[in-house]
Amino acid sequence: LSGLGIQSWNTENGLPQSSVLAMVQTRDGYLWLGTYEGLARFDGLAFTIFDKSNTPEMDGNSIKALAEDAQGRLWIGTTSGLLRYSAGRFERFDERHGLRSHFILCLHIDHGGTLWVGTTDGLHRLEQGRFRPVTTAHGLASDYVNSLADDGAGGLWIGTGQGLDHWQQ
Repeated sequence: LSGLGIQSWNTENGLPQSSVLAMVQTRDGYLWLGTYEGLARFDGLAFTIFDKSNTPEMDGNSIKALAEDAQGRLWIGTTSGLLRYSAGRFERFDERHGLRSHFILCLHIDHGGTLWVGTTDGLHRLEQGRFRPVTTAHGLASDYVNSLADDGAGGLWIGTGQGLDHWQQ
């Protein structure tokens, strides 16, 4: 490891908060970082910060999850809702779109392009512009969905507050 160079960035360099909770590099080259105090877009030199003070669609600053879909749109999971960033604009998704919880814990886009959203009140799947819930009523061990991962065969691993579930279509 002695030959490796490490460079660090923190609040002194422009991050809104030093705990990085989520990260994704989008196809346009930006590195997006989710922190407790907002969303940061990094171009390799400087950070652009998006938070509730400058982004009306944000009700809170804590960013828990990030994912980019096949159309190049950035999905942003926060502790106060789900946002989508596309073409310089933010859009908010909530109960009107079928989400049962504002507290987003994880995001995943599967090989077919479907967005999955893990919340404190179940898993949600985006279908034709509407979120469809998958909950304990559908067989999940717990409605508290912490993590999501592809299984490599078209299914989905679901980490919950009560163990590991597997969704096979």
